[in-house]
Amino acid sequence: VLAVYNQDLENSKTQAVVTPELTSPHLVWSPNNSETKLIDLINTANKSIEIWIENMGNKNVHVALKNAVDRKVKVRVLTSMCGLGMPPEAAFTNLKELISYGVIVQAMPYPATNDLPYIHAKSINVDRQMIFMGSENFSFNSLLKARELGVVLKDAKIQKKMADYFEKDWKKSVVLSDVPPETCEALTPTPPPKTPAP
Repeated sequence: VLAVYNQDLENSKTQAVVTPELTSPHLVWSPNNSETKLIDLINTANKSIEIWIENMGNKNVHVALKNAVDRKVKVRVLTSMCGLGMPPEAAFTNLKELISYGVIVQAMPYPATNDLPYIHAKSINVDRQMIFMGSENFSFNSLLKARELGVVLKDAKIQKKMADYFEKDWKKSVVLSDVPPETCEALTPTPPPKTPAP
């Protein structure tokens, strides 16, 4: 991590695009190996995949999730009804594609509250055995253009906490709307008119 950080400091001075050799098999780096690492992780699933994500859109990740569904893996994606990282129409196109593959997609309502938080997490829980956590969205830019970092690990305590939190958020989420809103603000509930004081 420090080697890449220090090289990026140098890159910022010289406008270079150098990345040191990536030596840890547990680290997921964008734009160098994250697409491959995430697809490899998805491809190991036998029973379940649970994803918290802000933005989708990487076609190869979408295909990997479709292939998982075809293997009878239960794939659930939890996102926000109105992601702030891309226009609603683009986000809905990506999510509807996943639904057409048999992926179960639900969303947190907009606007976010303490009880209904905005989904900014980026994680994959595979068979509740292996987990990815990082900064990467599963979008073209995040995986193939930006500098991002994540980790793939196996830890029973972390696994259970992640699964428990996922289920709590899943119970609060709703089915994706049929059509995207024109803007996020269009989803904001209109307050009832105030009754004038007598």
